[in-house]
Amino acid sequence: KDRCKLREQAAELQLVREMLRQLKIDMHSIHLKTSRLETAAAEFEEAEQRFPQHEARAKQLKTKLDQLVRREMEETDLSLTNTENFYASHHPDIFGDLQEGETSTSATPRFPSSEAGPQLLLSSRMLAPTEMPFPSRNSARRQADASWGSR
Repeated sequence: KDRCKLREQAAELQLVREMLRQLKIDMHSIHLKTSRLETAAAEFEEAEQRFPQHEARAKQLKTKLDQLVRREMEETDLSLTNTENFYASHHPDIFGDLQEGETSTSATPRFPSSEAGPQLLLSSRMLAPTEMPFPSRNSARRQADASWGSR
């Protein structure tokens, strides 16, 4: 009878030990997860405090990017205008006489079967007088760009 009771107690003790081992494993896992959450919360709070600075810098960069895109578009437009004016003045057989606000028809139609021939539609932007960028303006831009980068 005592042996039977001892076996039951030994089995219960083994079960308690196994449950204790599993409990320690679970507690360690919970501790690791809690640590990770605390670290993530601290990083989030730090990032949240830096957000206004990053937002201001992002707005600054967007403004600068908009300026650069606008300048590039203007310079591309000027280059396109210069090219169009060059070809119009040096190749009147292709472009015809270009006059402000008029539409030019090619002197030699590509498709003889068509009645009017292809038309070359030119906007007033394309007919604007040729301008060349001024070196002083370019140096002022470079200085402005250099000072922007040092901020």
